[in-house]
Amino acid sequence: GESASNDEAIKNSQKVSLARYREASAQVFKVIESIVDRVERASIDECFIDVTRLANIRMSSRNRSNQACALGSETALLLPANTVVIGDAVDPGSVHDQLLCEAASISSEIRSAVWRNCSFSCSAGIATNKLLAKFASAENKPNMQTVCPHSAVTSLLDRVPLRRLRGCGGKLGDAVEALGAV
Repeated sequence: GESASNDEAIKNSQKVSLARYREASAQVFKVIESIVDRVERASIDECFIDVTRLANIRMSSRNRSNQACALGSETALLLPANTVVIGDAVDPGSVHDQLLCEAASISSEIRSAVWRNCSFSCSAGIATNKLLAKFASAENKPNMQTVCPHSAVTSLLDRVPLRRLRGCGGKLGDAVEALGAV
């Protein structure tokens, strides 16, 4: 009767407590920050991690003369499991793609540590900048990581609606779409 409807009204008017999510987020970020030092929080469950310095250190410590980074090549430095490459190829002769492969290994280590310590899976995007990394991350959820080599940037951006670009939503997005760009 009346008591049940009052209880429902109270339940519907109360805010959801985010305490559990904030606590879990703090645990995950603690694990990430124990591995890398350049972490930028984007939200309660999203961050950007700059592993450039660490990837460069790892690259310089390896003998790269005969090693390549590719999917499935027996003589290559293999990408970690659960890694997808947009365009299915990286250029072993490209220092930029070699750096992305190192970053993919670091990302895999971070994701494994988060799973081991917090029991949370996470997806990741590995690219030359935050915008591309964010879009790449969305490509293969959940629990996968996606590498966007330089050769695949156009392919990735072709799949992203213009409205998803920061600053291109709302009225500006309406105006741009009205001009025929999507």
